[in-house]
Amino acid sequence: MARIALIKCSLPPSFNLLVSPPLGIMYIASVLREQGHEVKILDSRFKPGRPEGFRDELKVFSPEIVGLSALTQESDSLHRFAGLAREIPGVKAIVAGGPHPSAYPEEVLSDPRVDWVVIGEGEETIRELVEVLMSGGEPDRIRGIARREGGRVVRNEPRPYIANLDQLPFPAWDLIPLPAYARVKRNGNLPKRRYMSLMTSRACPYDCIYCHKLFGRGFRPRSPESVIEEFERLYRDYGIREFEVIDDIFNLDLPRVEEIIRLIGERKLKIRLAFPNGLRGDRLNYNSLKMMKEAGTYFAALAVETASPRLQEVIGKKLDLERVRQAVEDCRKLGITTIGFFMLGFPTETLGEARKTVEWAWSSRLDFATFFMVVPYGGTPMGEKFNSNNYLSPRPFRFADLDFHQGFINLSEVPDADLFALQRKAYRRFYLSRAGSLFFRGAFLDVSFGDGLRHFTLRAWKRARGFH
Repeated sequence: MARIALIKCSLPPSFNLLVSPPLGIMYIASVLREQGHEVKILDSRFKPGRPEGFRDELKVFSPEIVGLSALTQESDSLHRFAGLAREIPGVKAIVAGGPHPSAYPEEVLSDPRVDWVVIGEGEETIRELVEVLMSGGEPDRIRGIARREGGRVVRNEPRPYIANLDQLPFPAWDLIPLPAYARVKRNGNLPKRRYMSLMTSRACPYDCIYCHKLFGRGFRPRSPESVIEEFERLYRDYGIREFEVIDDIFNLDLPRVEEIIRLIGERKLKIRLAFPNGLRGDRLNYNSLKMMKEAGTYFAALAVETASPRLQEVIGKKLDLERVRQAVEDCRKLGITTIGFFMLGFPTETLGEARKTVEWAWSSRLDFATFFMVVPYGGTPMGEKFNSNNYLSPRPFRFADLDFHQGFINLSEVPDADLFALQRKAYRRFYLSRAGSLFFRGAFLDVSFGDGLRHFTLRAWKRARGFH
């Protein structure tokens, strides 16, 4: 059997780091341990920008295979770790996976130190790849990988997605430093306290043009019984009382949601639930939200993106904006803190449409809001249509510039200066208008308010410096 090191790469130190448990490689670790392999997880986000700080740890573990997981902004870190891994005696293969390698396998494999790229959902692919590598075979026919052949990058036949997610083992919680995640900033700038992330389903049936669809199109839910068993294991064995649900679309199947909530009550789990991702606003109603509140839900993120009905069609989200507005009102009545996600700079967007989005946010009962810039990431329909190099500010292209906070890309019809001035105004007016209510309602207690304010202020300042 093999010793395998799985490394979560980090953003550059200049980024405002939000850190949550690396569920992707935690699932990979569990699958590999089922095969009998010895696995170690290293999360470099606790030492951002310093891969060399892990050299001694890797040497002591002496892995035969190294797996690297990275977002697109973490690509520099991925390549630095690939170089570091090549220095470790006994390393036979370096495999990259996750959002960036899946979207840009040619870029990743242009580095000769990376041997293979796993594209998309990785559990079955890595299981087969490691088995072939350790038996001395050739992985050329393995589905779901990209490889080099004759000086070019070849993408093998895609691997079918896992139909029954209940068959997967639970993530390897014992391989990460659980208390450390309670001391760093979380998704949604939620409070710093002991928690765990869960994924109760994979994939989404909607066709948003900015989405990677790493887990494909459709909806693959775990059974409510499997989900509740995970809650109970974490509750009983690890003392977890707070959970983040990070599905692509948790509330697609409302009867399933209600069954999960019913089981939480039946098992008498006294927990807190946050949804920093994965709730579709126009599929929420008062009754479902009331059940979620009674089960411990205190925080919900709703991705509105744009208030333009025309753009809702263009981007493929097709959100019913009035139903979302009602869901926000219902959350307010029930005492669930909300944050709205908005995006500025969509292809063909006019200044009037961008202003309409900002005005929708201002006029809503949302507690918090973020105004991101549209980014055409590789591996998305929008990224395939728009070449990023044609829309960047006049400086050399860097993957680190593909940052939806800073916004060095503008795909819209709006001049750069007007679009980014609107972003600054959106933040300023939104939070000035809510300062009193956030305090008196106590909503500020549900987020790390200072961290969030610094985060958005810093991003706006950096973006302004980049353009002006």
